[in-house]
Amino acid sequence: MVALGTILSHGIIPEGESEVDWRKGVPLKALDMDLLFTTLADAMGDYTTDKRGDIGSWVRQAAMNTIQRLILALQASGKEGNKLLTPKILSTFLALILKQCVEKIDNVRVHAATVFTDILHADPPLETIPHRQRLLEIFPKDFCETANWRSPAESFPKFLQLLPLPEFTRGILSGLVVGGGRIAGGGSVPLVGYLNAFPEEEFQAELERISSIFVEIFKENSKVERVTVPLMTFLTQLFQSGVLTTLVSEEPATFGMELVQCIKTECLNSNRIEKLLGGVVLLAELIQGTPSLVRTYVSFYYFSSIYTGAE
Repeated sequence: MVALGTILSHGIIPEGESEVDWRKGVPLKALDMDLLFTTLADAMGDYTTDKRGDIGSWVRQAAMNTIQRLILALQASGKEGNKLLTPKILSTFLALILKQCVEKIDNVRVHAATVFTDILHADPPLETIPHRQRLLEIFPKDFCETANWRSPAESFPKFLQLLPLPEFTRGILSGLVVGGGRIAGGGSVPLVGYLNAFPEEEFQAELERISSIFVEIFKENSKVERVTVPLMTFLTQLFQSGVLTTLVSEEPATFGMELVQCIKTECLNSNRIEKLLGGVVLLAELIQGTPSLVRTYVSFYYFSSIYTGAE
């Protein structure tokens, strides 16, 4: 922690300097970069709330500040520091920040967008940012200087243009899910517009890619109600819009099968009404699916197993 504070206040001393004064910065060779990166990534997933309020949002904003200053300190430390700023590291951190750019809390979205665009427009430029040229086309400097990041109507269309970039797809979708229903128009509305804008010959492939990521998010966050409950609502809205219908109306309805299994796992033995209701409503949308999907999964047996398993 002392080293991190020194980095933020004084920077990083490049390797090769024979005499090191810790008051001027932290020697690069003294840093455990894996531990630093892991700690900051963990902090970006902090959603703690207690009697003091939304503690997690404070932690995430502090983590974003630290990520920005650490990246810039490594860049300024010379060749060895720049070697650590690999495309993988930068894409990981930028994806975590982009998730916050489309979440539900206005102040966090504004903060995240500011950090993201500051890193993107760093001087000298960070050449190892994945898809940097495309990002600059979407977020030119003059737009970033005047953008109203607090307004989803203005900012979300920009961030959704990043969905085709695989390094950032999951972060954007995760943010939309967590913020869904609590932002203007509901989180699913911008995604519906994004998908419907695809040419017919490309629509199905993109829909399948996006839907597979939703299933991954569901599986990896099983029993994490902060994610799964809004995710079920989000997917219900997508079904009601008609966007997901093709994924369950033809054999094999792999997406529908996996989704019902996720719902069953999530809701079984739960007594939380909001979760149970969300699961049943989403299952009801799947009744429009293929005969095998309806017969095998969406049956009275599975509806009843959710309720009889409730504590």
